[in-house]
Formats: sequence, C-alpha cells, structure tokens
Amino acid sequence: MSTAKPRVLIAFDPKLRETYLAQTDLDRLASFAEWEYLPITGEGAFRANDEPAARARLLEQVGSVEALVICHGAPRIDDEIMAAAPALRLIGELEGDRFADRIDVEAAVRRGLRVVDTTNGSSYRSRSGRWR
Repeated sequence: MSTAKPRVLIAFDPKLRETYLAQTDLDRLASFAEWEYLPITGEGAFRANDEPAARARLLEQVGSVEALVICHGAPRIDDEIMAAAPALRLIGELEGDRFADRIDVEAAVRRGLRVVDTTNGSSYRSRSGRWR
C-alpha cells in the first residue's frame, strides 16, 4: 500500500490567493496532500483564460497531479489538459463554473473524473475570520 500523499495543483490568479487560500486551509490540505500553487494571471471572473501562455504553463505542471483546483485566470480544463494528467481524479472550481466555461465537464465524465463546483463555497472571510 502506497503511503505517498496525493498531489494537488491549485491554479488561479495571484490577486485572489490570500482571499481564497487561508493559511489554516492550506495547513489542513498539507496534512493529507502535497500541494503546489501555480499563479496564472488572466482576466475574467467567469470566463476561461484563452491566453496560450497560461495554457502552456498549466500543461507543464499537471503531469503527475491527482487533483486540480482552479479559479479566475485558469484556462479551460479540456480533454488535452486532462490527458496530460494521467493520474488526475478530481477537478475543483473555487468560484463556481455554473456554465462549464472553465471545465469541459463532458470530457471529465468520459474519463471518470469527479468535478466539484464550489459555488458559494469560496465566500469571503470577514476580518474576524468568520465566513460572511
């Protein structure tokens, strides 16, 4: 039985990192997974980043990940990106991808991948540390 922790790649615009990735959440993630953050700058809150450079950066990093978590700035996670990550089992969207713009859900289903849309799960924290 393998004792290696699953690899998780988190990829989105660095302007949102402090808002969406609290240190306590990252510490909890680190307790059961190896994670890496890939800053991908891109415009558009609810549209996939169509810049070729952003796509290339993500393709370079997904090779051995088992989970991919994306948000603003991420390119569309399509069949090509999924194929580049043969160990991939889960794709998560932090801001919600209600209209499947950033994730090709049909391609994920064909590959047997779980897709998690955390609509309203990324609500901003107040200064007290409580969710608003």
